[in-house]
Amino acid sequence: MKMILTIKTEKKEPSKRELDKTVSVILRAGYWLNKKLKFACFIHVRTHSSRLPGKPLKLINGKRAVEHLIERIKLAKRADLIVMCTTDQPQDDVPEMIAKRHKIECFRGSADDVLVRWLGAVEKFGIDYFVQIDGGDDLFTDPEIVDMFIKQMKKVP
Repeated sequence: MKMILTIKTEKKEPSKRELDKTVSVILRAGYWLNKKLKFACFIHVRTHSSRLPGKPLKLINGKRAVEHLIERIKLAKRADLIVMCTTDQPQDDVPEMIAKRHKIECFRGSADDVLVRWLGAVEKFGIDYFVQIDGGDDLFTDPEIVDMFIKQMKKVP
């Protein structure tokens, strides 16, 4: 958030309302400037798919595909939090159990709208920015690239 404040150089004295408004803007700007931003990796997982049902849960070398991804994302150093975002449907109980086993957070929400699910996770965990990673398609996500994204956002929020 970038904010530019301009100061008027008028001879008249500002009203109390104008002063209150200016102070309010400065306080809000100070909050955003001093706030430590919170960054997360959202691993989007749902097991109901028409093309390949249960893809994130398929075994690869004795581990579920999403578990390989979690291990890779844990290597990212700049993320404050990793959240498994899945649906509130019973068939997605397994991803929640996997998240618990790997000691990452889990958010369950709308099965029909991934944006609503992400918004719910943002609100629940107080996230300012997140990197979205698909739990079925992005198994080879490079943790260094995740760190690069977050580093860039920290420079220019």
